Amino acid sequence: MVLGHLPVGYIISKMLFRTIRARQVTYRTFMFWGLFGSIAPDTDMIYYYLFDYMQYSHHQYVTHFPILWLFFLLLSCVWLLLDKERRPYPFYAIIFTLGGFIHILLDTIVGGSMLLLAPFVNRHFCLVPHVPWDATQYKLLSYGLEAIVILWAMHLWSRSSAPGAAEQS
Repeated sequence: MVLGHLPVGYIISKMLFRTIRARQVTYRTFMFWGLFGSIAPDTDMIYYYLFDYMQYSHHQYVTHFPILWLFFLLLSCVWLLLDKERRPYPFYAIIFTLGGFIHILLDTIVGGSMLLLAPFVNRHFCLVPHVPWDATQYKLLSYGLEAIVILWAMHLWSRSSAPGAAEQS
């Protein structure tokens, strides 16, 4: 998935923001962390293009290990539960790590092989195997899924930016 990670981050952030307004979470900050989290696993592309280009897949780096994102998501949820002052920061951490984890799930569907059990097991997994003789169906699934996600995000955005829509804080 190339273009779909950011729209998925938008969709998730938009949907979750509606449920947490009680904690003085600002819309713009929440959306920033949700969008940034949805593309954060691909920050390894800087290293990939500078040093490892054509040797390994960037999906083999630690930023694409699901255990990392699950650990930080769990840590963020514990922070939320322990926060007696009801600050917004745990929510920002949750939406950031949730975006990163969903990025990994999307890469598992259409991004080729992933080390889902890394660093414990060095075995590649992919929900939709990409075989050379079936490239047309693979591309149709990949691009179709991205198109659906992009259209969904555009729909949500157009509804909230329409004249008369409720202002977001």
